[in-house]
Amino acid sequence: MDRREALRQGAFLAGCGLSAGTIAAFVSGCQSGPTATDGYLHSDLLTLLGNVCETIIPETDTPGALTAGVHTYLNSVMEANMTEEELVGMVAGLEQIEAQAQTDHSKSFNDLSTDEREATLAAIDALEAEPNIFRMLRGLTAQVYFTSEEGATKTLAYLPVPGEFIGCYPLSEVGRAWAE
Repeated sequence: MDRREALRQGAFLAGCGLSAGTIAAFVSGCQSGPTATDGYLHSDLLTLLGNVCETIIPETDTPGALTAGVHTYLNSVMEANMTEEELVGMVAGLEQIEAQAQTDHSKSFNDLSTDEREATLAAIDALEAEPNIFRMLRGLTAQVYFTSEEGATKTLAYLPVPGEFIGCYPLSEVGRAWAE
């Protein structure tokens, strides 16, 4: 084999090796976000979590937590970042919300009106148990919602390319809080 043939075959092998990695990177980058089947919770508890999140941040003139997909994101993050004990505690907390709805209204939380859902969550919030599932979900829902695309661009004021810095600006002209 002459030198040119050796260089040609070496370049071909290097190109195949680089191409495989590049193709794998592109394919893995094309995957969509979490779906309803990803994560720890089964469909009934996932629906309950979605309704709790929607009660915390309801849809008004801005998108709600369900539209932002807060519950599916929380479901996938819970499985990836919580210990088994914390996951069991989360499921127990969601079941506690369902039991409170049954006790107070003799209906599933998913079947309650908005006022009944708020009353049920207020009853859970008033409990002295630690950790309080509602307080934890309220914080997580707000954090995930306001960092989502819908929350940051449609609920908060959003300027993708900011202009000049104006240090003293009347609050009445701002309108609402800004996303960073």
